[in-house]
Amino acid sequence: GSTVKLNEARPFIDDLDSLPMADWDSLPMSAYWGVSAEKKNFVNLVFSRGCKFNCIFCGQRVAMGTSVRKRSPDSIIDEIEYLYEKFGVRELNLSDATFNVDNQWVREICDRIIKFDKRDYVWGCNLRADCMDRDTIQLMKRSGLTNIFIGVESGDDNILRSMKKGTNIDMIRNALKMLDEIGVKVYLGFLLVMPKETPATLAKTLEFAKELKKYST
Repeated sequence: GSTVKLNEARPFIDDLDSLPMADWDSLPMSAYWGVSAEKKNFVNLVFSRGCKFNCIFCGQRVAMGTSVRKRSPDSIIDEIEYLYEKFGVRELNLSDATFNVDNQWVREICDRIIKFDKRDYVWGCNLRADCMDRDTIQLMKRSGLTNIFIGVESGDDNILRSMKKGTNIDMIRNALKMLDEIGVKVYLGFLLVMPKETPATLAKTLEFAKELKKYST
């Protein structure tokens, strides 16, 4: 009637493997594209839900929870194979908040993709600089990784601390150096006018973005 009822939030789904595969037959698969896509057909998928990090600007913790729930490698490779064979999908983008929150799980997935042995299949994802290790990134590239997105957010360590990002400028530089050496294309994201922002901190972010101008920002 004239009243508003506020329902309690539903519990998050713990077992992602219990969810059915998307009804891909109902979609015009050849129509989809992405700003960083290199190939068609192209799809977005989610391999995990939730985020354990505390960034104050992000709604992921509210929308998906603070507990990271992951699909099994079996579930993931089944969908990858299905999309490849039935719909001609040749590029995948992962929309997980942070794909490399568990590098052992990442390596298991990459091993399975390598065994799938489709050299024309490529993919990209979102990573955190502080969760990277060289062996995992190299394996990811072997499995078809061509591009990643990193949220740099600010060029000022104090602002990064105030937004509870958990990274700093040195971490970003070291991660980018490693990715350059391995040969992965990088896209960067920045946030401007955060709480506690000043003209000086904004200037530092703009200068840092200019320093990183060889990457797509």
